[in-house]
Amino acid sequence: MGDEGILLATANGDRLIIQPSPISVVDVTGAGDAFWAGMLTALLHNFSPVEAAQLGQVVAEFKIGVLGHIVEFPSLESLWTKTKNIRVSTLKKL
Repeated sequence: MGDEGILLATANGDRLIIQPSPISVVDVTGAGDAFWAGMLTALLHNFSPVEAAQLGQVVAEFKIGVLGHIVEFPSLESLWTKTKNIRVSTLKKL
């Protein structure tokens, strides 16, 4: 949802908004791919769907702040630390 964050719907009917961080946008090319890379990596490391979406958000935000391709990528641990600043709000159940 761009600057409105991410809508995450879970199997139990929860709908959550993963709030974006206020960042300077440099280049949006690859932001979606970066999000999915972060989310899938988190799921493969047995993170919850919410944690995975938060990590996807952090990775996408990192990419948005870089012009062109990423030369040096931060560690998973440093990215995970940044997820603590990502707010999650709940919408009503489906």
